[in-house]
Amino acid sequence: MFNTSKHRLHFSEIAIFYIVGYALLAFRNSQFDARALLFSLAAVLLLFTQYIIINAFFAEVNRPIVIAVNMLCAVSLIILYRLEPDLGIKQMIWVALGFSLMFVTAKVLAKLKNIDNRYFLYMGTGLTLLLITFVFGSVVGGAQNWIKLDSLGISLQPSEFVKIFLVLAVSSVFCKKRKFYVYVLGVIFTMISILLLVLANDLGAALLYFIVFLFIFYAGKNSAWLTLSAFGAFVLAAYISYFLFSHVQVRVDAWLHPWSDPNDRGYQIIQGLISMVSGGAFGSGLGIGSPRYVPAYETDYIFTAINEEMGIIMGLLIIGFYVIIAYEGIKIALKQNDSFYALIAFGSTALLSVQTFIILGGILRIMPLTGITLPFVSYGGSSIIISFVLAGIILSVGSKNSAEELKEEDA
Repeated sequence: MFNTSKHRLHFSEIAIFYIVGYALLAFRNSQFDARALLFSLAAVLLLFTQYIIINAFFAEVNRPIVIAVNMLCAVSLIILYRLEPDLGIKQMIWVALGFSLMFVTAKVLAKLKNIDNRYFLYMGTGLTLLLITFVFGSVVGGAQNWIKLDSLGISLQPSEFVKIFLVLAVSSVFCKKRKFYVYVLGVIFTMISILLLVLANDLGAALLYFIVFLFIFYAGKNSAWLTLSAFGAFVLAAYISYFLFSHVQVRVDAWLHPWSDPNDRGYQIIQGLISMVSGGAFGSGLGIGSPRYVPAYETDYIFTAINEEMGIIMGLLIIGFYVIIAYEGIKIALKQNDSFYALIAFGSTALLSVQTFIILGGILRIMPLTGITLPFVSYGGSSIIISFVLAGIILSVGSKNSAEELKEEDA
């Protein structure tokens, strides 16, 4: 769709995508929706602001990643406005804040010193957030993973924020030769985090944490047999948990036999599959489909709504944008000489990629549905913000690489 060269941002093409999408929504009913066109202008303004920031402060930013993130957000904002205009408005605010934090993260991380030895801080903060959620959290969608601040009218999902501390903690532990007890602490931190998530019924986050830990561990220590041993232990623990926790049995049984209970346990999976293929290659058209029949159509199952109304081709393009982020992120990590920065770039890339695979795998019945969001696309403040921060980490390491290359050329 786009020639993702190092020298172009393709913001004009993305702006056209916004304008056409919102224009279709503005005229979808007999009553003209002027608010949709106002949002197209807001989206174009967001692109223009990014263009100014990038040219003023981030000349060497990895542009393919910026293009991919912007396109994912464009699809998200348009489909959410079509599904629930109020959600589309809120998502616009979260996306604008997310882009700000992405650039702030990219700039601030490049300035920080001695952050590779603060594993106690990262582990302590991460566990504190999870423990607070486990004790005081509210149950939403069957998982006790939300902190509701009623006085402020907002809800937070701390397990999303812990993703950053997981990447920082595990990377700082395994980036260099440490005393043995430090390695043990890193493993214990990850195990306790996963256990708390399983007990809170946040199975998607638990799976995500473990796989990302394995990726960073293998990249840091380069020990295939230890990595495979850890994976084997996890498979055994997952097998045992099937018999210990009823909610695990429900998820697995719904995955294996959705048609045995199509009106209850299998309803979401079945409706999701029907919705995803009903639009065909080019979709039924914005506002013409019926994606609301699928539970969690704005969060976990937003990919089915996109496929139904924008087509399977758009679904494939979305997967392609995630592939671009993964490819560029891995390339950035491989070019970085400092092992800590290489690991946080690799870990952030792995987190976004694995999260995408887990949710799409659940929707497509490749694996049990675990209830996590699609990065940059699903509705939700916590998810959007953390996805942008992770992208900021990757971009920061990429800018660090460019700066080092310029120093070598000058020398």
